[in-house]
Amino acid sequence: MIIVGLLLALIAVSVMGVGLGAVRVDPARTLQVIGERLSGGDPSGPDAFIVWELRVPRVLQAIIVGAALAVAGACVQVLVLNPIADPYVLGLSSGASVGAVLVVTTVGVATAGGLLLPAAAFLGAAAAGAAVAATATSRRSLSAGCLVLSGVAIGQLLGGLVSFLLIRAGDSDATQQVVFWLLGSLAGSQWRLVAVVAPVVTVAIALSVVCASRLDLLSLGDAQAAASGLRPGRARFVVFALTALLTGAAVAVSGTIGFVGLIVLSCLTRVG
Repeated sequence: MIIVGLLLALIAVSVMGVGLGAVRVDPARTLQVIGERLSGGDPSGPDAFIVWELRVPRVLQAIIVGAALAVAGACVQVLVLNPIADPYVLGLSSGASVGAVLVVTTVGVATAGGLLLPAAAFLGAAAAGAAVAATATSRRSLSAGCLVLSGVAIGQLLGGLVSFLLIRAGDSDATQQVVFWLLGSLAGSQWRLVAVVAPVVTVAIALSVVCASRLDLLSLGDAQAAASGLRPGRARFVVFALTALLTGAAVAVSGTIGFVGLIVLSCLTRVG
């Protein structure tokens, strides 16, 4: 019942979110436009364009990013055995920031539009994740303590690199775009971004659900997990890879949106 209630609340809030903005669209018209588009129709009018081309992608991207950060937050808390850890403790967002800054300052603001900026950010997050995993690996396994230390250290290093690149950038427009992206925003949501990130996040969340039993064992500590027949080091590798994939995908399309991966889990714990 709780899950059903949350899904209904999500649908209601999404419909309201699509209707809100500088141009108000009532819920009935919003549902009409969405229904006609899904059935193959082509509703006319400026409100139809605003609803389908601007606001629906933004709401869908918000749902996708929120889900990705929430699941990544759950994985991180198991990885580091800390109930107040969030996905950004592993330095992945800093890696994404470096990728975004590099592509904007290298090719310019106009060229970096579209999918190039999210792609560069995702590759930066992936590179940061690989660096964290490499430095935290000992005897072919990951330990919670080394993972936190490596994540924080690499995150601080990459954060300093971002500041250096912004200072050296001579293009004020490029600097402004990067700073706006770093703050985190869904303003640039597009259907093509949703089409790219949705399958990635869906697959990663599905794999996380498959690994739920391993997450439960890891949350008990390495000793208990090993006694239950699980290899904690290898299992932590798998969970870390899923966390990096989810966080990288979310940050790539929305920038750094903090606190979601922490507050969602806290709220669900209270509800459950």
